[in-house]
Amino acid sequence: MLTRDLRDAIARAFAAAGLAPADPGLRPTGTPGQYASSAALGRPAAAQPLAATLAAEPWIARAEVTGPGYLTVTVTPAAFAALPE
Repeated sequence: MLTRDLRDAIARAFAAAGLAPADPGLRPTGTPGQYASSAALGRPAAAQPLAATLAAEPWIARAEVTGPGYLTVTVTPAAFAALPE
């Protein structure tokens, strides 16, 4: 459920930036509640506005640009705790 919500949030961020939808390439980073996305790869200029849009979501604690257009998104502890085991 959380990954679906994150995929939807990434799609909304792309739409808000006027970008065509992209596969978010979403995967866990190994840190609980943290996910990496390659959605902005090849579009490093777009990565920062996408991260800012994602960080505005109340259930996202942090969204950062990492590497050449990767996004690292960390959800809030409450959002992570709400996941089924």
